Amino acid sequence: MKPVSRINHHVGMIYNAISDPSVDYKISEIADAIFNAKRDGRRIWVLGNGGSLAVAQHFALDLMKTCNVRAQCLNDPS
Repeated sequence: MKPVSRINHHVGMIYNAISDPSVDYKISEIADAIFNAKRDGRRIWVLGNGGSLAVAQHFALDLMKTCNVRAQCLNDPS
């Protein structure tokens, strides 16, 4: 598959995913869970493998820095 075709395919997949009404509900559920964890003083655990590990570490750090939520990546060596 040519690079332009791959990009168009990927963009189409993303568009279809975010156009799905159930996605709004799922995002809302995740936001509520994060809010409730912060309110109750609980910690959010995230994990990933391979490239997803970097995403999980970054997400945990973003939760701590921007949302002031206690979060830790389970795969984090620190």
